[in-house]
This record gives sequence, structure tokens and C-alpha cells, in this order.
Amino acid sequence: MFKFYSFNLGKFIICSVLITVLLSCNSKKVPDVVIKLPSMQCKKCKINIESALYKVKGVEFVHVSIRDKIAEINFDSSKTNISSLENKITSIGYVANDKKADSVAYEFLDDCCKLPKDQKQKHTKD
Repeated sequence: MFKFYSFNLGKFIICSVLITVLLSCNSKKVPDVVIKLPSMQCKKCKINIESALYKVKGVEFVHVSIRDKIAEINFDSSKTNISSLENKITSIGYVANDKKADSVAYEFLDDCCKLPKDQKQKHTKD
């Protein structure tokens, strides 16, 4: 009788550990930082910002939301920091939190990526 209970207990423990591991692997990681992108306008902006951020050493994951005008970023804090991420975004022509966009880079953005007041023609948001 003791062997029956120890076998079931062992099986239960193994199953519990496996379930815990599987659930922790599938859970979404909370972003290390959320950066506001008030000057972002369209899908092309999203692509530009995500591409630039992935070039920063230590960045592990980036998701840019056009609707919410934010970037959610996971990164290795031993390799980069929030200020470096903001600087990367501003260097390609976008406002990042309270940091202004590089004016020269902004001029080289596609028309659809500029603020409506600076666009030469009307664009619809993607």
C-alpha cells in the first residue's frame, strides 16, 4: 500500500513541476520600459522605430503600438539603459518621452511619418 501512494505522490510532484514550468514559459514578460512616442504617425513609423531599437545592443524584445503611441521594450540593463533607447529613437527623427527628435533626421522621414502640420500632402493612418 505504501508503494502505491509513493508512486502517485511522485507522479503528482513531477506533473506539478512540469505544469509550472510550461505556464511560466508561456506567460508574457512585462516590459522593462514603456516609452511614449507622441510624434509617431503610421505603420512605417512603427517599423522604423522597432528596427532602430533592435540594433541597440542588449535589446531583447520591442513592440510598438501605433494606437497607443508607445514602445514596450525588454532589454538587458547591463548592456543598455532607458536613456540610450530614447536617444536611439530621437536620432531617427521621433520624439521619445520628453526628448525632442533630431531635427535633421526628422526632415528625412517620409512625409507620412511627419506630424500632420509638417506633411506636404494628406495621409491616412495605417
